[in-house]
Amino acid sequence: MPKRVRNYTTGSQKSLLHKVINVDIMDGDEVPEIPIGFEIGLQACASAIVSGINGMAKEGGKSLEAYRSGKIDQKQFTYRIIHKGTESAIKGGARTASGLALSEGAKHYISKKFGQAVLKRFTRHNALTAFAFFIVDQSADTYKLYSGKIDSAKYKVNTAENLGTTGGAIGGAAAGAMIGSVVPGMGTAIGAMIGSMFGAMSGAASGKSLGEALFVEVPQNEEVK
Repeated sequence: MPKRVRNYTTGSQKSLLHKVINVDIMDGDEVPEIPIGFEIGLQACASAIVSGINGMAKEGGKSLEAYRSGKIDQKQFTYRIIHKGTESAIKGGARTASGLALSEGAKHYISKKFGQAVLKRFTRHNALTAFAFFIVDQSADTYKLYSGKIDSAKYKVNTAENLGTTGGAIGGAAAGAMIGSVVPGMGTAIGAMIGSMFGAMSGAASGKSLGEALFVEVPQNEEVK
């Protein structure tokens, strides 16, 4: 069987230098895939960056009024933004890494135990991944409840929000895939991704609103004598 020479590049972010590696591959051989751990790490880093920027923006908006009114100085203002951004980045990266690792572990177990046919049912419309992130979020809220960081009412609201996020992501992915299927090629996958994102956001908002309506007591105004 004839050989083909394929070139791969490797390099360092520090040096920005890339060295070409020649690899002899027999016809019919598959190109080596990126290790799943490396892929999870990349997505976790991307999530950390986005979460960090989002956290800094939100904290900047909150602290700006205090800075303008003279309640905090420039040093405190800067510290708050950096501290919140770092905290959000760590939480976002850890959440993504945990959710994807749990999802991939479940996929491996289901595939090995029940076969690819059963796995496809679980992974349809990213259902398994969405459920894995639900477990991660719910576990974090459960820890907060038992450590006294949140009360039972807040825990119930967060649970409703987590359920809404999961259901919205699965439903949005299904709807997006259906809409995107009219576009040849990657239309279905792109539609599912976009639909999942917007479905998760709308589901989270709906779940939170429903949870607050059911579990948060609104103080009654005293009757005017």
